[in-house]
Amino acid sequence: MKLIKTLALILMFGVFGSSCEKEYSEENGGGTGAAAGTLKASGTGECLPSSVRGIYIAGTALNATNYINVDVNITAIGAYTISTNVVNGYSFAASGIATSTGVQTIKLVANAGGNPTAAGANTFTVKFGTSQCNIVVDVFPTGTGNAVISAIDCTGSTPAGTYTQGVATSASNTVQVDVTATTAGIYNITTNTQNGVSFSGTGMLINGSQMVTLTATGTPTNAGAFTYTVGSGATSCTFSVTYATGTTPPPTGGFTWKFNVGATVYQGTCEDAMILTSPLNFITITGTSTSGTGTMSIVMTNAGGALTTGDYLTSAMSGKFAVFTYSDGTVDYTAGPGVGNMTIKVTGITAATEATGTFSGTAATGGGSGSPVTITGGQFKANIP
Repeated sequence: MKLIKTLALILMFGVFGSSCEKEYSEENGGGTGAAAGTLKASGTGECLPSSVRGIYIAGTALNATNYINVDVNITAIGAYTISTNVVNGYSFAASGIATSTGVQTIKLVANAGGNPTAAGANTFTVKFGTSQCNIVVDVFPTGTGNAVISAIDCTGSTPAGTYTQGVATSASNTVQVDVTATTAGIYNITTNTQNGVSFSGTGMLINGSQMVTLTATGTPTNAGAFTYTVGSGATSCTFSVTYATGTTPPPTGGFTWKFNVGATVYQGTCEDAMILTSPLNFITITGTSTSGTGTMSIVMTNAGGALTTGDYLTSAMSGKFAVFTYSDGTVDYTAGPGVGNMTIKVTGITAATEATGTFSGTAATGGGSGSPVTITGGQFKANIP
């Protein structure tokens, strides 16, 4: 009971709380070295995702709408340059500063004034550090114009491939739509982004009706059904994709947190994580809602030793256990020993770097004495100073 009271006091008085979010600057050590990491690639060396944006026509100069997206697993923050070789008169590159570790999508823009000299399929090699992957860009013949699309029909559009929460989509994740063109030419069709995933396709259309294949890119963050809109000009249609329950991926990019209760999404930024080693090993993850009114807190301890990756249970009374709270003045959720039943899964914890993880289960409302709610899709990424 004494240990439970200690946890309750931690949550009540915010002993570990931090009043401001960590800013990236030269003063805190950011940007003093080169970033390190690896490009995400398939077993055949194809970049993941294999995402090409823009239209490429022989003899036509490229601009900022011509770019490729690649995923990079950043293992050390700092400055980076990611580039391709020059193929057919053009190339792609990106430079910046990685302020956090983890998998991040980097946009590589075509070189200004780059001009594809001939039509055909161009295979580029993307390099970052010692890692590399390949991506193919299709260039259309000189003088090719844009197609005029009069109708898009999603009737019978059934997505192909397997769709699972937390698993990156690939070239096998496609959907076909019926497109009618009144003028032959190039099409570039893209859906909206839902659940971290979008579908797109680029190619040539002839006059009349034909089936067009759109390929998915992105990693779904949640399970369930999501509706996508395919549009071109004044015509559009919709199709649905159902994602099977899998593993909630830890957040990428900045230090953030997020969880769902039904259709409501709660999210925000994490303050610096705080660690104490006496009388027990504690780590607290606190955050502020993007709405400006909510606060989230996760306190974890390992009564049997060091803080490590693995499951911390709010229902446990010994070993690895945790307390979760959220409150925004309208709703409040609590899970801890004797209240609710949540699993906080620490997927990564590195001293002086960061802590990442996921969480889900049931929490109680009304300060712990109210009706239960189901929390899904929980995730956090917090800096450890």
